[in-house]
Amino acid sequence: MPDERVLPVEEAARHLELTGRVLHYRLQQGEFADAVRNLPGGRVGLAFRPPAKRWSLVVERPDPRIVALMKQARVAAGQTYRPGYTRRVDGECWQERW
Repeated sequence: MPDERVLPVEEAARHLELTGRVLHYRLQQGEFADAVRNLPGGRVGLAFRPPAKRWSLVVERPDPRIVALMKQARVAAGQTYRPGYTRRVDGECWQERW
């Protein structure tokens, strides 16, 4: 995965909460010189680093035995089975620490 993403000036201006005209002027004045990159067609872009993604190796669902016990106990939507496990209204059978 690349460590930077190059956006055209118009799109980069939106991310910086500027107008394209203001960003073009600031680029001509030498600001963001280290982030300026050439794009195909003679256009200019700015390099941004994408935010780091967080990966979790912990499974987001509870132990299937808890779900089975909730079903046996006929836990209704919105009711709590054990501390930390609540049956959701949207069809999922669990909710953990919301």
